[in-house]
Amino acid sequence: MPNALAASTTASDPRQRIAVNDVQNPMLLCAIALWHRLRGERPFPARNDMTLRDMAPFARNSVLVRVLNDGAEFEIRLVGDAVVEAKGCSFQNMTLTEAAPRLGDNAGYMRRAYEAVLKGRAPIAFRGWIGPNYSLPVFQESVMLPLGPEGESVDHILIVGVYAQGAAKRPR
Repeated sequence: MPNALAASTTASDPRQRIAVNDVQNPMLLCAIALWHRLRGERPFPARNDMTLRDMAPFARNSVLVRVLNDGAEFEIRLVGDAVVEAKGCSFQNMTLTEAAPRLGDNAGYMRRAYEAVLKGRAPIAFRGWIGPNYSLPVFQESVMLPLGPEGESVDHILIVGVYAQGAAKRPR
């Protein structure tokens, strides 16, 4: 599959889209396994299928994004503590447009990633360094998982990520 987001990769933002099967972090693998279990025979599970109890092993590292107007906008509904720590602030209950001034170049990258999940109706994963917009370099591995009520349209995206701050660290 072509890496549509790789074209936006730069020296200052060298994130790479990776195959979901190449995800290495155990927490992300737990989230992917839960997603597969809950979807059953459907293309993806419903948002209501994902309970906080089920998500407990990775809730701190999660972001739940609601798709608005068929993808014209995205609302960041929930942001876990580990994400706030890594990114330095919370964008909870903000649209991507509202959060864009604080996200800088990352806002466009996030929008393209959300649109890729919406269009592809399948999980996508990333690995690499994020940010000149953050106080320290952050290495991230993340997965974006589509959710929708009837398995036909994506109405939410669950993002689970692991982060390590500092120039020489990688999350395990």
